[in-house]
Amino acid sequence: MFSKIFMPGDKPELFEQMMASGAHWICLDLEDTVTPANKIAARLSVQALLADMDSFRKSRIIVRVNGLASGMIDADLRIALSAGDVLINVPMLESAEEVRELDGLLAGIEKDIGVQSPARLLLNIETPKGLRNAYAVASASTRAMGLQIGYADLLEPYGLARNNPDFIGHVQATVRLATAEAGIAAYDGVFAGLTDEEFFAQECMAARRLNFAGKSCFNAAQVAIVNRVFAPTEEEVRNAQRIVDAAAAQFERGVGLFEIDGRIVDEPFVKGAELLLKRAQDFKQSQHGS
Repeated sequence: MFSKIFMPGDKPELFEQMMASGAHWICLDLEDTVTPANKIAARLSVQALLADMDSFRKSRIIVRVNGLASGMIDADLRIALSAGDVLINVPMLESAEEVRELDGLLAGIEKDIGVQSPARLLLNIETPKGLRNAYAVASASTRAMGLQIGYADLLEPYGLARNNPDFIGHVQATVRLATAEAGIAAYDGVFAGLTDEEFFAQECMAARRLNFAGKSCFNAAQVAIVNRVFAPTEEEVRNAQRIVDAAAAQFERGVGLFEIDGRIVDEPFVKGAELLLKRAQDFKQSQHGS
């Protein structure tokens, strides 16, 4: 996932527009973008959309459910799980115990409705406690494929400035290191300033430098920025390929430390180059599919 765009679950008429936005993933939202009065209608709309999708479209879908304490998550999960292989985004997770509770809930529903493949999870970090426990959340279930930052709940209730790059950088680095240790991906959260494209682009670049796998968006303009910033450049791909090729030759000769263009290279740098090449390949495949 590089770019992800939200669609309120009670606004199914927006679906084709979201599919045409250029986003790699469409998040059908049952949580914050849906008012309490519309939760049931949203669930029914999402169920109908999923039932009418082919496998290709489903492969681009994320369903964001309501949280563990909402009293609605069981019904939300049943809708998502019944659709087959869609990614499930769970908000407001703060501890390994909560993730294990979620894991048990999913296992019970999967058994009940006859789902064979374990659901994949994108877990949200959006409270101070969740941020402090980011690694515990990331590593508590093998279902987890990534952590995602939820800035609004993390910052706004506490009067923390969203436009402070130093503080946002701390949050990003904390989540990224937690996911690195857990061996899963990190995804950056949305930015509500729809007209401040310069700040949004800067935040995208900061996330990319930390090797985040992507970022959430509110509209097609933000999607275009994310896709542009997160896509490896031709020069980056060429340089990475040179490192990988040179390393293969040097390692064959028993040389573990060598120089390319005045830069010392050893195994960690080779792994970084391989990671960039994989990102480039993933991006190319996603562009062909979207």
